[in-house]
Amino acid sequence: MRPPRRLLAATAGVVLALCWASPASAHAVLVSSSPADGEQLDRAPSAVTLAFNEGVSVDLGGIRVFGPGDIPVQTGQPVLSDDAMTVTVTLEGEIPDGTYVVSYRVQSSDTHPVRGAIVFSVGPGSPVDDVDLDAILGSGDRWWELAAVVARWVIYTGTLIASGGAWLATALRKAPDRRTVAVIRVGAIAGMLSALLSIPIQAALATGTGFRALFDSAVVSAVLGDGVGLATALSVVGLALVGLSSGRRAPRITGFVGGAMACVALVLTGHNRSTSPVALVTAADLLHVLAAATWSGGLLAALLLWQERRRLDDPAGAADIVDRFSMIAGFALVAAVVAGGLLAWVEVRAWRALTATAYGWTLAVKLALVAAILSLAVYNRFRLVPAVRASVDSATWKQLRLTMRFEVGLVVLVLAVTAVLVNLTPAASEAGISGYYSATVPIGDGEVNVVVDPNRAGDQNEVHLYFFDENGRVDEGVSAVELLFSLPSRDLGPISREPFDAGSGHYLLAGVDLPIPGDWEVEVITRPSQFEDERATLRVPVGK
Repeated sequence: MRPPRRLLAATAGVVLALCWASPASAHAVLVSSSPADGEQLDRAPSAVTLAFNEGVSVDLGGIRVFGPGDIPVQTGQPVLSDDAMTVTVTLEGEIPDGTYVVSYRVQSSDTHPVRGAIVFSVGPGSPVDDVDLDAILGSGDRWWELAAVVARWVIYTGTLIASGGAWLATALRKAPDRRTVAVIRVGAIAGMLSALLSIPIQAALATGTGFRALFDSAVVSAVLGDGVGLATALSVVGLALVGLSSGRRAPRITGFVGGAMACVALVLTGHNRSTSPVALVTAADLLHVLAAATWSGGLLAALLLWQERRRLDDPAGAADIVDRFSMIAGFALVAAVVAGGLLAWVEVRAWRALTATAYGWTLAVKLALVAAILSLAVYNRFRLVPAVRASVDSATWKQLRLTMRFEVGLVVLVLAVTAVLVNLTPAASEAGISGYYSATVPIGDGEVNVVVDPNRAGDQNEVHLYFFDENGRVDEGVSAVELLFSLPSRDLGPISREPFDAGSGHYLLAGVDLPIPGDWEVEVITRPSQFEDERATLRVPVGK
């Protein structure tokens, strides 16, 4: 078996190993609950509340409560808070002593399903059997999670091969040979089919009902309604245009536009929808995808076109293809690395998050593979490309062909690891690293922008308040400002603090110690007169 084929064959093993090592979790994280996980209560609670670090939806999943003997407990309908970050269900009927399991299945704002459970006991409690807990959580999801990763991998690979190949043929102004056309079309068809198959897979994961979800039109419609439908449509139409444009008589602009549509589809769902600053992260993600398609998809097309020129005994044409692709790939590679570095930073943010989370270790694997690709790319660009340009020696050409094949194989491995990575909770969220907090809320007739920096428990935080009037101008007339800090999950507070006037509608409170991570409530109070006050309340997710 040739070395590149060994790399391709090993990819399936990489996907299986990375997926099977831990469940593919999603990206909203449970930050607190009432009752708390593991809490022992003297009396039964009247409701269960779950708080997440971002907005969630319960349309496709929900919350189930199981009592002693895994008997379902009757509950009311889940109720979302105004910011969709808290879900509450009431417990109805008699709640006897024993151990209770609260199983939740929600959808995060980046469209990924989130599932998990907390356990609490009333009275003496009773042991919870691990097998029973697995049954409640639906351990069969693992196969659907694996299917989601494989589908995502095929979408990435097909989109990049088809788009990058079409773009390179357009840039070189050369009609691709039959083999290159076949590869582009296979990539486009594989990407389209996987995009369509992702819909029922998403439905099965979101509901936890497996194959039954595939035949529920209401569930499928709900899945399509949250950006997934638009992304799927763009992907299918875009890849169809790429496939149709790969013929010799097709207009080149069709393939260019189709490839761009398919690449845009890849950034309409995922981490960028819930990672701040959203606009910057989305732009970086799009640049990363476009550059990766230009480079990696173009790499395979360049290899095929180059081999065709060699087969036709056209060394000058072959050298021209390699030389021109090398220039294009150089710019694309730099753009992909810069954008990818920014995306990695916003999802990790701290060294401890890189080394203590599944996302961090998976990212480290991807970075190691990218480093190997960069080494090969640099070697090709500055050593082999000048050599083949200056010589017709067959040994040099064979060496270039071998390194390009290795590079293609490594790219496929990188895409496999990326498919796993996008289904994992970002390292910063998993490690409880929230980063600075900023939000603007109405107060009175105007607004207040609240900034908490660095927004970490135990640190000396600074809270900045910027007041604006109803016309959006700085409000310098604000006076008598008070802040109340509370942590409801720990029954802590309210703690009153008075910020000082820093001028021009800006108030500052320095040295704020928020001792415990969690969702803190911060209430801003202003008093326009002796008998009147105006209030605004925010929930600030304080990290570790």
